[in-house]
Amino acid sequence: MKKFIRIFLAVWLIISMIYFAMYMVFAEFQWQFVYYYVWLIAFGFPLWLFRDKASIIIKSWKANRHLKFFLLAYAMVLLEEIFAAFLNHMSEGFNIWIFFQRVGQFWFFNILAFTGLIFAVWFLYNRFQYSFTEMFCLVGLTGLYSERIIFYIPAEWQVFVVFAPIMLFTYGLILSPALISIDISYRNKLHFLLRLALMLFVWYLFSQPPVFLLSILRNNYPLLFPPCQFIPCG
Repeated sequence: MKKFIRIFLAVWLIISMIYFAMYMVFAEFQWQFVYYYVWLIAFGFPLWLFRDKASIIIKSWKANRHLKFFLLAYAMVLLEEIFAAFLNHMSEGFNIWIFFQRVGQFWFFNILAFTGLIFAVWFLYNRFQYSFTEMFCLVGLTGLYSERIIFYIPAEWQVFVVFAPIMLFTYGLILSPALISIDISYRNKLHFLLRLALMLFVWYLFSQPPVFLLSILRNNYPLLFPPCQFIPCG
């Protein structure tokens, strides 16, 4: 079953990426779409291809397992946002100083935006019998909500179909190294529906303080954050 899910998601992602490639060639080129190709192909594909070696390297890293998880999670957020900042900034016309400003803005925004998710995954994945595939998909599901893709259902389901796999893999990839770092041998088993409900509840609960802080800071200090044309305000 897990193998079928992985194959299904991979095929869905490939079809979605082909669609957006054709859209950029024949309709409208957008730098924001290029970001997904860079992130998923340049980092996602090698991580999948060399997943066994990556797992050995990560697990052999001699560090406190909690510290390792958080370092990997936040490092991936910072790495991913460099590319997000660069490829969003390219739509403005490249300027090295504005690029550095955009990197800082994307970092500041997403450190706060991802903190609730990172702590929720750490709290649950350490304690309950989520498989890697399950948690990868659940992290991706939070991305569908955060990026408002899920709200295209049911009125504009076609938009959901083409955007969903890209967003799911983008978010799942960010936390993959941190997930790999956790030993899964001793965790408690729960029914899948309960695991799903727990993930959504704990993620929502843990996200409230940093998102509330983010909202206040963005309203009062907008220059610290990406322009609304890159990440919608409100």
